[in-house]
Amino acid sequence: MTIGAAIFSAIAMAVTVTTPTTRGIASPILTVARAEEANPQGVLRGQLDGLTRQIDDLRAALRETRSQSRTLSQERIRLDQEILRSELSVERSGRVIQSLEEEISVLEREIGASEAEIAGQREVVAALLRAIAVSDESFLLSTIFSGGTLADLTDQFEAAARIERELLARIADLRELEAEAGERKLALEEQRTNEETARQLLVVARDDLLVKRELRLQFLAETQGREQNFANQITATEANATRIRTQLYLLADIGKALSFGEAFAVAKPISDAVGVRPAFLLAVLQKESRLGALSGTGFWRTDMHPRDWPAFLTITQELGLDPDQAPISRKPSYGWGGAMGPAQFLPATWLAYRDRVVALTGNNPPSPWNVQDAFAAAAIKLAAGGANERTPSAEWRAAMIYFAGGNWKNPAYAFYGDAVEDLSAAFQAQINILEGR
Repeated sequence: MTIGAAIFSAIAMAVTVTTPTTRGIASPILTVARAEEANPQGVLRGQLDGLTRQIDDLRAALRETRSQSRTLSQERIRLDQEILRSELSVERSGRVIQSLEEEISVLEREIGASEAEIAGQREVVAALLRAIAVSDESFLLSTIFSGGTLADLTDQFEAAARIERELLARIADLRELEAEAGERKLALEEQRTNEETARQLLVVARDDLLVKRELRLQFLAETQGREQNFANQITATEANATRIRTQLYLLADIGKALSFGEAFAVAKPISDAVGVRPAFLLAVLQKESRLGALSGTGFWRTDMHPRDWPAFLTITQELGLDPDQAPISRKPSYGWGGAMGPAQFLPATWLAYRDRVVALTGNNPPSPWNVQDAFAAAAIKLAAGGANERTPSAEWRAAMIYFAGGNWKNPAYAFYGDAVEDLSAAFQAQINILEGR
């Protein structure tokens, strides 16, 4: 055996010993561990699916209840259904968080294993580089002093070439491992963001549940379990249309209070033009303002994603506004802020709807902080999501798309569609009174 062949043989043994795992072949211990990890995830997934089915059934039951005549017993059933649905939403949010924590734990272990494998591959690459240096030196010495044959020289060349090929293969493996580790780290960050979002949604779901329970207690106190008291309550409400018109309607970032009557007056012609119910449009905008507790308190350089800066500066320049003074939502504990006005549009989304808003309102340029323009943009977006079908299921889906975009099917976000549907029903009852229906 020549010197070069001997070196290659030794390095091949070193590679076999120092490589932590054989790529493509699962370790028996790791396989068992992953099988054990998969079981809790499967249980959690089953629990989440079960809760989702229960919430879907309750949503359908609520729609049926709302379609029936208002009686004391029906109203009590409706409130109980809303409370139970909110309780299940809170429970589901907790399960989502638990599931995400499990996934994060698995990813962290996989990243640790990847980093160990990368370290091993780096050691192999270093050993191969040293082997090439030794091989080159040995080849030169043997050529000068050994007086070997042409066959010996050929053998030396082949040994060196094999080492170089092995080196290139190991470098390729190392790069692949590093890319996979990078992808896992990105997935880990995404899951951590999802977990934080789920925790925020859990807080919102709990708050919604508390409101529902308080409404039920108030309802029972006012009716005292008597049908006549409930009938009197309905009559008193219907007689007080003035109170409905003047009650405060919350909107984000408009710099003034708006009454429900004023909001309805803006929403009605826009809704008629795009085919979306005014009650539904007002419910979405109200929910956006209530969720946007951080609205108007952000600064674009720190709270807005840099990718949105050019669009934001285009909008403020068109409107002649100082970008440092334009109100936007502050960055929450997860993700980015930067949403603008009552409809809470991000800058790029606003520019995408700009021309359609101009065609509807005639305001050019339109402003996300203008009530009419914001209502128009929201109505157009909701209609694009299917709200112009004017059915409960279509409106629920449109609200979910408005809130979560491509992730609208995620059950963790269902509380938003449910809350909009509840609010829309309440607003419709008030609109019916205002219109004498």
